[in-house]
Amino acid sequence: MKNILLLSLLIISINSFGQQKVLTNSIKKTTTKLDESSDRKTLKEFVESIYINSLNTFEGEKLLINTDELSVQIKRNSGKFESMKLKDLNDISVGQLKSFEYKKDKTIEALYGRRGELFGMVMIELK
Repeated sequence: MKNILLLSLLIISINSFGQQKVLTNSIKKTTTKLDESSDRKTLKEFVESIYINSLNTFEGEKLLINTDELSVQIKRNSGKFESMKLKDLNDISVGQLKSFEYKKDKTIEALYGRRGELFGMVMIELK
């Protein structure tokens, strides 16, 4: 009985892993312009939606993480990127943006750990 249960769990876990692999490989890159979106989101809401949409979640599933505590990388006049909490993006207007980039790859995972792996990283350069 134990062998059957163990074999069943192994098959289920292999099947689940294979399905998740297909999902991550089939993600398409899309481009969205913040100022042309129909619902006129703030910069904070826009970045928050990118992070939430980057997760493989079930429809209607609620996040157990406070998204305000997620980080973004901001490049100001100093020329180097600094970490900023998502909740602090309310202080930045869309007009201040020079460039906006979202990355989710092995480099981001290595630099930012588990959160980089799960959510990726938004990199914003200001004028």
